[in-house]
Amino acid sequence: MFIPRTYEKYTNYNGYICDRRMGAKEVDQIRLLKVIDKLSSDYKKPYIRFMWVPMKDVTEAVCFVYSDKDKMTKLTKLVPFSEAERVVMGKE
Repeated sequence: MFIPRTYEKYTNYNGYICDRRMGAKEVDQIRLLKVIDKLSSDYKKPYIRFMWVPMKDVTEAVCFVYSDKDKMTKLTKLVPFSEAERVVMGKE
């Protein structure tokens, strides 16, 4: 699954899933786009950076969420996408 071009400036997701041998895990497109929409409405330059984590116990995609990509201001540490989604959507 690739996300639309209009969302590419908010995440490295398309590049992340291209190389499966590095441990990439897919994320549901609807969930990802909802999180990006929420971030872009709340922050000026948000970004979700997915990371390859080749550990056996990692079962879902992990990422950092930045509120400002240019200043590298993190909203989360390296967390599973479900945790990042919970923080961004305010489901605490």
